[in-house]
Amino acid sequence: MDAVTRWQLDAVRRILLRLHLLVCGVLLVAGSLVPFQYLDAGTDEPGINLVTIFGVLIEEGDPLVFLIGFAGLLLCTLVALVIVLLQGDGRRSRSVQAVGKVVGVLMAVGALVPTFAAVLSSRSTENTAAGPGMAFYYAGTVLFLMLMHSDDLDALRHD
Repeated sequence: MDAVTRWQLDAVRRILLRLHLLVCGVLLVAGSLVPFQYLDAGTDEPGINLVTIFGVLIEEGDPLVFLIGFAGLLLCTLVALVIVLLQGDGRRSRSVQAVGKVVGVLMAVGALVPTFAAVLSSRSTENTAAGPGMAFYYAGTVLFLMLMHSDDLDALRHD
C-alpha cells in the first residue's frame, strides 16, 4: 500500500470516528431533553425528561435519594459530553478513558431507574405514557461505551 492510499484510508477513518463522536453526543443530548414519560398523555402538557425531573420530584415531595440519583445521572451525562468533545479534539489519555468507562457504566445502570419508572407508571395509570427519551439516551450510552473501549480513537491524534 502506497503512502497516498494509506493517508486516504486514515482520513476516512478519522472522518468516521468523528461522525461516531457527533452521533454519540447528539443522542446523549436528545436522550436528556426528549421526554421519557408523559404524565398527561392526552393533553399538550410537556413530558418529563432528565432536566425537568427535578421540578417534578420536588413538587411531589419524593425522597432526597431520587434527587441525588437523577443529579448523578445528569452529571455523568455532562462528563460524558465533555469526554466526547475532548476525544473529538484528539485529546486522549488513559485516565480520560478510564473515567469514561466508569461514567458509561454509571449512565447505563442509572438510566434503568427512569426507564422502569416510566414503564411501570404507564401500565398502572391510564393517563401516563412512556416517551422515547430513554431510547435515545441508551443509544448514546452504547455508542459512548463503544468509544471508551475502542483503541481506534488514537487515529484522531494524527490530524
